[in-house]
This record gives sequence, C-alpha cells and structure tokens, in this order.
Amino acid sequence: MQESNQSILLLNLLQESNLFFISFSKLKNTPKRYQKIFGFHRGSTNIEIEQKIQPHLGNDLEILKGNRSKYLALKLQHNKIVSDYIGKHPGLTPKQVVKNLPMLKDEFIRELNVLLKSGEILIIYDKKYLTKLYLNKKVPFKTESEKNNDFETFRKEFQNLDRGRIFVRICDLRKRLMWSTDKFNSVIEELRDHGVIQLHSGDVSAMDDSQVNDSYIDENHFLHITVTMRKNE
Repeated sequence: MQESNQSILLLNLLQESNLFFISFSKLKNTPKRYQKIFGFHRGSTNIEIEQKIQPHLGNDLEILKGNRSKYLALKLQHNKIVSDYIGKHPGLTPKQVVKNLPMLKDEFIRELNVLLKSGEILIIYDKKYLTKLYLNKKVPFKTESEKNNDFETFRKEFQNLDRGRIFVRICDLRKRLMWSTDKFNSVIEELRDHGVIQLHSGDVSAMDDSQVNDSYIDENHFLHITVTMRKNE
C-alpha cells in the first residue's frame, strides 16, 4: 500500500529534522509551502494541526503527546526513540531528555529502565553528582547475521548511503551489497525482527521499474521503499 503525497511530505519533514519526531511547535515554523499544503500556519493551535495532519499519517507515522507539546513521530518502539535521542544528545540528565521527547514522564521512566537493564544506555555521574545519560556503543547485537559479519557489512553500506540522513532507499542498499535476493531479504528480515532496522513505504513516482523491483515486499505483500537503523555508533 502506497503512502499519499502528503504522507511523503510529512516523512520528509522528519528526515530534515534528523530525529524520529518533530514537535507541533516546530511544524508551525516549517516553510510556507508545507503550511499551504496542510492548511495550518504559525498561529494554528495544536488541535488544528492535529486535525490537518491526522488523515495523512499512513502506516509509518503517529501523533504522540509529550510534556511540552504534541509530536509527529515515526511509528517505532518508544525505547528506540529514547535511545536515538540520547545517542544524538549525549551527556544530558534524565530531566533534560524527557522534556524534549514525545512521551510523558511515566512512560519515559519505563522505557529508560528497559534500556538501562539491557545495557544500551549508560549512567555516568558528573562532579556535581548529576546523572548523565550516554548511549553504550559497545552493546553487542545478538543476531545470526552479525555472527557471520553480514550485519557489519550491511551497517557499513547503510552508513555510506546515510550521510546523516534518516532514510536510505532499499534498492540502493541492495545494489551496493550485491547479495543474492534471498540473502538480502533474509538479513533485513532478521534485523527488522530484532528491532535493529525499520522498513518504510514511500513514494515510487520518481523511481524506475528496476528500482521498485529492487525494493522489498514483506510477507503481508506491502512494498517497502526505505529503511532506518537504530543509532549505536
């Protein structure tokens, strides 16, 4: 199932933010071409913005409530949103982190405890005894793909294509890796099932037939165009 043009524009806004979410207050300050398409403006209320974008969320987006605002966000496991934000903003206290996330305090505490228990997030105390949060870059993945170095190869090519962006086209990854179709599909399915990557649908209007064919169709017959990866480096 393909996303609408408006859904693709919302995904583009997230890509430009370099996060898995964007606050409604920042949406109000997006370029006027976006405001015109969705019908909101800088004076719009959160309720008005939600009404305008709700019909265009598609399969990959959702609206979340935080302590300060509502947010447009990728539909991910929420602990991935937390770990990604901490990885991009290391050394913040829990209070500093939660005030900028698309979730309320109680949910943040639950997700943070999960990450601390798994070792993915580390706590370090500074000289003032303040708790600072850091992403643990040494947490190993426990997939079969990593055991035979397939994941390391996949991650290297992903990063070569990523260059600071969130989304990478699956057809570009497939071309660079030059794996058999069965092997490529097997690796991305395993990484997806372990929460290492997430697959997304998208606009195919600018793609040729070979690029569409080199994308990925899952077991439910949904076509996926792009992939995002949990940030651990």
